[in-house]
Amino acid sequence: MLEGDSIEIFAQARPGGEPFNFNMPIDKGLDKLEITDPSNTDLDSDELVLGMSFENTQIAVPIKFLSGFEVANLFLESQNYLFTWCPLVGSARVFEGEINGDKSGFDFGRGLKDNNLLIIDRKTQTVWNQLSCKAIKGELEGESLSPLPSIQSTWAF
Repeated sequence: MLEGDSIEIFAQARPGGEPFNFNMPIDKGLDKLEITDPSNTDLDSDELVLGMSFENTQIAVPIKFLSGFEVANLFLESQNYLFTWCPLVGSARVFEGEINGDKSGFDFGRGLKDNNLLIIDRKTQTVWNQLSCKAIKGELEGESLSPLPSIQSTWAF
């Protein structure tokens, strides 16, 4: 899927709006997250981050980076992770970034379902709802993304 593509969907065009059929524009998710040493960062201690813990390390993605993209694909070693942020409701979630062996990544739709972020996988163009984790349109409709434990906190925490 290329940025600027669209998907015909029954969804909301704005928060609180009634759903209707429209061509929902698709915007490219962020793919170039870089791991940096925490001492090299310019983050203020009270800035919000979306974090997750691994066996030997922690990752924190600043919400301000996600605000412009809403979806970030993190490719770390042999694993893919999907970081999401819905600025309309303030919901942040992390998911396994692989579906049925595919690691091509995710983008986001400029539409809402139940007042929440819509995510599109690049391989099948299936549309997923961030809060329910469910595929709501496309080849994988009815399936679920796999959420991972994460925390929305301040950089200082």
